[in-house]
Amino acid sequence: MLIELMTGAPLLLGGMRRLAGTVTDGYAPEGFSVPWAYFWHAEHGLLFVWIAAALFTVFARAGWDVPRRRTATTWVVAAAFIYLGLGVTSAMLHLFVVMGRQSRQTVPFFCLATAAVAAQLLERRRSSVGADLRGFR
Repeated sequence: MLIELMTGAPLLLGGMRRLAGTVTDGYAPEGFSVPWAYFWHAEHGLLFVWIAAALFTVFARAGWDVPRRRTATTWVVAAAFIYLGLGVTSAMLHLFVVMGRQSRQTVPFFCLATAAVAAQLLERRRSSVGADLRGFR
């Protein structure tokens, strides 16, 4: 952006704001609900897996591997930040209209958080099955 200022080129943020004002397909107050509707139609049941993993990350306290929990929390917070950014700028600030494909930005973060939760649950299960098998000797 410093180069833009020095060369007199159009500023990136101003250009983005002008472009956002030209999009008229949609209804701005739906900014918080469009991502969920889009994910339901595009991903179906996988949406429930992502929600369950996010809830597990936020509310499950005991038995977590500390680095894995920190990693999963980072991914959930990143997805939440993107979602809130889309929703607030659309539904509250009315700067642009959220379309479903814009919510795809959260998918990698949901997948990474889900992978961390799955690894944690599989590790717990493996350790509990190992403890059960040791009891048979």
